[in-house]
Amino acid sequence: MRRSEIRKLYEITTRVNPDTGREERTAVYIGKRYAVNREAIRKRRAGLWLLLLAAIAAFLTAGLVPATAQMCLWALLPYALCLLPLFYGVMGLWKVSRFGDTIDEIQRQEGLLSLQHAAVGLCVLSALWLAGDVVYGLQLGFDMWDTPDWCFLAMSAVTLAAGVGLWWTSRGLEMKELPSAQPDAPAQEN
Repeated sequence: MRRSEIRKLYEITTRVNPDTGREERTAVYIGKRYAVNREAIRKRRAGLWLLLLAAIAAFLTAGLVPATAQMCLWALLPYALCLLPLFYGVMGLWKVSRFGDTIDEIQRQEGLLSLQHAAVGLCVLSALWLAGDVVYGLQLGFDMWDTPDWCFLAMSAVTLAAGVGLWWTSRGLEMKELPSAQPDAPAQEN
């Protein structure tokens, strides 16, 4: 989130500290809060981690094979850019795994939305990687390909499948917005 967006989620209040008698300024969160379905996260967490680790393993395997398609910019550029959504996916999934019962807007943006955006980015980039590799194969002729070239192509397909699985699974982790507390409303007694 941008700093200006974060500032809109807080309100600066001043109060007098009874111990020191000084006026203190504190930031009070006034943004939206969300209820988290921890059971849904617990059920999907292992699958999400497996899909993400499969995408990372495919990415690393593709980098280690000496494929001739790695010299083609159409395949190499999307392959290299897949590192970004993988990184943000790990960060987002780590934060989602550590959610409590309620979260604020910052946690939602940096956790759930980061994971979902990383999954979409991984789908798009791995699809471009796959398409670039296929175009390179058509230009060169698939009959000239060796095993490393086919492995590079297969790893792009595995990364694409893992990205689609991440996106599909993370869609079920929607959070429910809680009603905002009214500061002027009197407290209800039971």
